[in-house]
Amino acid sequence: MNHAVVETLAGLSARMRERIAATEELDPVTQDLLIARTAKLEEAHWMWQAKTA
Repeated sequence: MNHAVVETLAGLSARMRERIAATEELDPVTQDLLIARTAKLEEAHWMWQAKTA
Protein backbone atom coordinates (compact mmCIF):
# COMPACT_ATOMS: atom_id res chain seq x y z
CA MET A 1 0.00 0.00 0.00
CA ASN A 2 2.74 2.49 0.96
CA HIS A 3 4.58 1.77 -2.27
CA ALA A 4 1.47 2.66 -4.27
CA VAL A 5 1.19 6.00 -2.44
CA VAL A 6 4.85 6.78 -3.15
CA GLU A 7 4.43 5.98 -6.86
CA THR A 8 1.21 7.98 -7.12
CA LEU A 9 2.80 11.03 -5.51
CA ALA A 10 5.84 10.72 -7.79
CA GLY A 11 3.57 10.64 -10.84
CA LEU A 12 1.59 13.63 -9.65
CA SER A 13 4.77 15.61 -9.04
CA ALA A 14 6.06 14.80 -12.52
CA ARG A 15 2.80 15.91 -14.15
CA MET A 16 2.76 19.09 -12.09
CA ARG A 17 6.32 19.91 -13.20
CA GLU A 18 5.17 19.58 -16.83
CA ARG A 19 2.40 22.08 -16.12
CA ILE A 20 4.84 24.42 -14.39
CA ALA A 21 6.99 24.41 -17.53
CA ALA A 22 3.95 24.95 -19.76
CA THR A 23 2.80 28.02 -17.82
CA GLU A 24 6.21 29.66 -17.55
CA GLU A 25 5.60 32.30 -20.21
CA LEU A 26 1.82 32.23 -20.49
CA ASP A 27 0.73 32.79 -16.91
CA PRO A 28 3.34 33.40 -14.19
CA VAL A 29 0.67 33.69 -11.46
CA THR A 30 -0.68 30.24 -12.26
CA GLN A 31 2.87 28.95 -12.45
CA ASP A 32 3.56 30.27 -8.96
CA LEU A 33 0.45 28.52 -7.62
CA LEU A 34 1.52 25.28 -9.29
CA ILE A 35 5.01 25.59 -7.81
CA ALA A 36 3.57 25.99 -4.31
CA ARG A 37 1.26 23.00 -4.71
CA THR A 38 4.04 20.88 -6.21
CA ALA A 39 6.27 21.66 -3.25
CA LYS A 40 3.62 20.20 -0.94
CA LEU A 41 3.26 17.10 -3.15
CA GLU A 42 7.01 16.58 -3.21
CA GLU A 43 7.18 16.97 0.55
CA ALA A 44 4.47 14.33 0.96
CA HIS A 45 6.31 12.09 -1.50
CA TRP A 46 9.51 12.43 0.50
CA MET A 47 7.71 11.65 3.76
CA TRP A 48 5.99 8.54 2.36
CA GLN A 49 9.21 7.40 0.72
CA ALA A 50 11.08 7.77 4.02
CA LYS A 51 8.31 5.87 5.80
CA THR A 52 8.61 2.91 3.43
CA ALA A 53 12.41 2.72 3.58
